Amino acid sequence: MKANNLRRGFIVKFEGDLWRVFSVEHQTPGNLRARVQTKLKSLRTAAMKDYRFRSEDEVEKAHLDQK
Repeated sequence: MKANNLRRGFIVKFEGDLWRVFSVEHQTPGNLRARVQTKLKSLRTAAMKDYRFRSEDEVEKAHLDQK
């Protein structure tokens, strides 16, 4: 899916690990390309990471079974 479609609470596969999207902010600065500023939380280590995607970047959404 496109980075434009990211929403809070989604779980994505990024850099070989699973991350929960903690916050999403869509930014369009002037005549530059749009970007999506995200804050991600690792499901494995609970580390937080800020990452900026271009709006046209592809992001893999993970489908997990919940108990």
